[in-house]
Amino acid sequence: SLRVSDATQDGRFASEVWSTLGVTPRVAMYGAAKQGGRYLGLIQLANPLGGTPFHDSEANALDYVCQQFAEFVANRPIVLEADTIFPRQ
Repeated sequence: SLRVSDATQDGRFASEVWSTLGVTPRVAMYGAAKQGGRYLGLIQLANPLGGTPFHDSEANALDYVCQQFAEFVANRPIVLEADTIFPRQ
């Protein structure tokens, strides 16, 4: 996981995703869900209660969640058929 104690000064956290949600990340943490060298997703956390930086225990918990999420995604079939993804109405 990547922890940033002052995300306001870090360009990696200036994202349309956050502004769309109406959130300005001050303190942030990201974790990558990857398995076998493939990146399967990203979990983003911001602004914990109290405004303090994320602790080691929280970073460890995020790493665990990312690992479990990666296993979940990797064990599911990837659907590429347009009719399945966008069913006709």
